[in-house]
Amino acid sequence: MNHLEQLVAEWYEYRGYFVRRNIQVGPRANGGYECELDVVAFHPGQQHLVHIEPSMDAHSWAKREQRYGKKFEAGRQHIPALFDGISLPKEIEQIALLGFASNANVKTLAG
Repeated sequence: MNHLEQLVAEWYEYRGYFVRRNIQVGPRANGGYECELDVVAFHPGQQHLVHIEPSMDAHSWAKREQRYGKKFEAGRQHIPALFDGISLPKEIEQIALLGFASNANVKTLAG
């Protein structure tokens, strides 16, 4: 877990969310996992479900699009099972939080 993930998780906990961190999802038949979801947070009072992928990478926008597209798709597929016994909203807010980025040319990422 990097410092950005830690800050995000603590912020959501402070705001009253149940937080899961570094969740391995999509087990593979030969071992390993499809991917890791960095931070998933749920606020029961507000019925707000959010998936955050913080990163300090300096990759190209094309590489980020590919990477976050995969992570967000895995999130949509696997997050509903993460909070067993809790009724979750259907909509998941998904946020790519980038430490090094400019929004001069790119306004959205992975959807």
